[in-house]
Amino acid sequence: MGITHNNGIFDVNYAQYDSIGYYYKVDQVTINETTGKPVLHTVTENVYDTLFYNQNINTRNSYTYLRIPLYAGIEVQSYRRLSVYLRAGITYNILISSNEKQAEFENSNATWIEINDQTPQRIQSNFALSGGLGFNYRLSRNVLLVAEPTGSYWAKPVYQRTYSVKSPWALGLRTGIIFKFGKP
Repeated sequence: MGITHNNGIFDVNYAQYDSIGYYYKVDQVTINETTGKPVLHTVTENVYDTLFYNQNINTRNSYTYLRIPLYAGIEVQSYRRLSVYLRAGITYNILISSNEKQAEFENSNATWIEINDQTPQRIQSNFALSGGLGFNYRLSRNVLLVAEPTGSYWAKPVYQRTYSVKSPWALGLRTGIIFKFGKP
């Protein structure tokens, strides 16, 4: 089982009635008694119009894959309780569930809102080349601690529409405890 996360991409277009500036409106004209010249009394008037805006919103999506590995490995070194091994192979990944969140956008001043989902669609299955360098530490005859740094490279993109010519890759660390039953 493997769980991966990435961003959902949404393009939000909206319009709202906003101030685009102001002008001075002549409210009253009087004559200066000393000079005899007219005096203009003005007030500031705001100018409004519909303006268009664009905003990008990201959401956090998660995808669950059933991973079917086919590996071959070799023990490289063994010293007392510690052993080191190499493992490599392919993994077939099948998308079994996805949780894709929708963008949430609110603006009480907007006259219209349009939300476009730009998130690329995931493909249902793919192959990955995987490998790792593992370490086993024997606690007892039947119990081992395991740590394995791993790397994977997907043979084809995980998206239906290819936005990049590069295939994704991942680094990870597998850890665990192995219990051996039966005769050691």
